[in-house]
Amino acid sequence: MSPLRTKLLGVLCALVMGVMNGSLMVPFTLFVQEQEGGGDGSVVELGYLVSFAIGIAIVTPPIFALFFLIARQRPEFHFKVAVLPGLTTGLLWSIGNFCSLYATLYLGSTVGYPLTQSCIVISALWGVFYFKEIHGAATFVLALSTAVVLGGAAMLTYFGDG
Repeated sequence: MSPLRTKLLGVLCALVMGVMNGSLMVPFTLFVQEQEGGGDGSVVELGYLVSFAIGIAIVTPPIFALFFLIARQRPEFHFKVAVLPGLTTGLLWSIGNFCSLYATLYLGSTVGYPLTQSCIVISALWGVFYFKEIHGAATFVLALSTAVVLGGAAMLTYFGDG
């Protein structure tokens, strides 16, 4: 694949990810508003998580296939090597996602959700200090990006409505 095509594909994927992740809590917020006034909040989260998981299971395979069609590559599967780390990562992500729903439900969309999205800063710190992935000028870009993420979370908390 040409370098230009690779960059365009990367930008497209980043834009789609931004739109999808940026609107992630919209269905949850609407679902909570419909269910308010009745019963325990845990039922709301479990109902949302089940539909969220079903949605992931339906949407992921076509996106996976589309990516490899566009990239004109055949995926390589390394099941024996990847199954345990993959399942462990999925379990940790699911636990974090479940907890982020509770944070959003009990702290509100303007405090709870920005707090859960600041996890990217923790991931970046792992990359810098443990995995030693970032060096030189990239460290400045990371510091600037961290400031934007934390600033955005602070602005949502201060100016958001909730």
